[in-house]
Amino acid sequence: MDEEEFVKLIWQMPICFYFTTMSSDTSSIRHDTRPPWWLWPGLICVVAPSVAMAWLYIFADTWQITPLRWPSYVVLGGAVWMIYVTDRLLDHYSRGEAHSTVSVRHRFLWRHRRTAITLLILLMGLLAVLQWTRLPMALIQWYLWPELLIVIVFFTLSAIVPKEGSVPYFRNLIAGLAFGYGTAMMAHVFSGGSHPVLTLLCSKEMLGFSLLCAANMTAIHVWEWETERADEERLKQAGRVLVLPLLLLTVGAFGFSLWENSDWLRSSTHVTRLHLFFFSIFLSTGLLLVLNRTRERFSLEALRMLADVAMLIPLAIYLLVDSV
Repeated sequence: MDEEEFVKLIWQMPICFYFTTMSSDTSSIRHDTRPPWWLWPGLICVVAPSVAMAWLYIFADTWQITPLRWPSYVVLGGAVWMIYVTDRLLDHYSRGEAHSTVSVRHRFLWRHRRTAITLLILLMGLLAVLQWTRLPMALIQWYLWPELLIVIVFFTLSAIVPKEGSVPYFRNLIAGLAFGYGTAMMAHVFSGGSHPVLTLLCSKEMLGFSLLCAANMTAIHVWEWETERADEERLKQAGRVLVLPLLLLTVGAFGFSLWENSDWLRSSTHVTRLHLFFFSIFLSTGLLLVLNRTRERFSLEALRMLADVAMLIPLAIYLLVDSV
C-alpha cells in the first residue's frame, strides 16, 4: 500500500467504522417490517428539529445571547417539525403510494397521518401559547413576516415545480434560507438594536448557515437522483456536480474562519466565537464532501441520516468549548 492509498484509507475510516450498521439497503423494507433503530428519528421527523435547536444554541452562543430561554428551543423545534410533517404529507399525497420515489419516511408518516395531523393541531396550540406568553412580541411584529414569505415561496415552488427529472437547486436554496433565517431569528430577536430584521437578513452567520442547509438538502437530492437512474455515466456526473458547490462553501467557510480570527492581538470572545462558528460550517460541509466521496458504501436512507449527523457534530464542539 503506497502513501496515497494509506491517506485515503485514514480519511474514510471514521465514517466506515462508526456507521457500518447503516450500509444495509432500506429501500426493500416492507410495511410490516420493523425499521432499523437508526431510521426511527427520520421516520418521526425529529432530525431536522434537532438540527435547528442545535444551531440555535450555536447562534445564541456566537452572539453571546446566553442563556437562551427554553421556550425558544421548544417553539423552533415544534415549528420545524410542523413544516417537515406538512411537507412530507403533501409530498406523499401528490405522488401517491405506488410512486417509485416515495421514500420509507413518506410511507411511514402517511400510514400514521391521523396521529400526525392530531399532533400538528395540538402542537400549533402549544406554540401559540408559548409565543404569546414567553417570547418577545417583536418575533411576530418584525421577524416572522420574512420567514412566512420565504416559506410560502417554498411551498409554491414545491407545488408547481416537478419533483422528478432534475435536482431542485433553486428550491433547495429557498428552503435553506427558510431554515437558516428561521433558526437564527429565534436568537437574534433578543439582540436588540435598530433595524434588527435587516441586520439579520444581512448577517453573514445566517447566510452561511443557510448555504450549509441548502448544500445538505441538495446533496440528499443528488443522491436520490442517482438511485433513480441506471446510466453509470450520469451517476458519476451527479456526484461531480455536487463537489464544486461543496468545495466552494468549504473554502469560503474556512476563509471566513481565518478572517474573523486574523487579528491575533485581539482575544475577545466575540472574535473567537465567530471563528468557531465558521469553522463549524467548514466542518459540516467537509463531512458532506466525505459522504459524497464514500456514498456508494451506504444506502440512501443511511446517507440521509448521516448528512444530518454532519450538521449536528458542531454542537458537540461548542459544548466542549463551553465546558472548558
